[in-house]
Amino acid sequence: MKNDYIITTERMFLRGIEELDAGWIIAWRTDLDVYKYFKSPHAVTLAEHRNWFRNNYLFNDNRVDFFAIGKSSGIPVGVFGISRKNDKSDTVEVNYLLDPEQQGKGLASEAVEALIAFAHREWGSKYAIAEVHKENVSSIRLAEKIGMTRLNDFGKYEIFRKSIKEL
Repeated sequence: MKNDYIITTERMFLRGIEELDAGWIIAWRTDLDVYKYFKSPHAVTLAEHRNWFRNNYLFNDNRVDFFAIGKSSGIPVGVFGISRKNDKSDTVEVNYLLDPEQQGKGLASEAVEALIAFAHREWGSKYAIAEVHKENVSSIRLAEKIGMTRLNDFGKYEIFRKSIKEL
């Protein structure tokens, strides 16, 4: 079961998201400086999140989201996810939502690299992509920091890709 997955990095524990994490996730998702870069830019309500979690997420075997908690602080730092188009896809898309107070510490790159390794190990993925809003300078820097290169533009978004080598 996907909620049983646990990833450990140098500074974080990442575990499958649970419905009880909704309060933290909603707090991060309702920050205008965060959600303005989303494909559907609006402040998500608790009801919307719970509906998505119960009716979509739990039944999607091609997506796993992780709730990240700082090892030394015990404080939640963000949510990081991977998804593939279908069971046969060799490409995963990464997504992340970092607590604005935790930005600039390298936590997102640490977590995303761990997710990419997880996707390679668990799903045999060969490529990782990220769709990044063209004005989201921090996410563009993150994609470049972990070795992703720009593939193309897609409206307001740029597509970044990385080949996943044997780990």
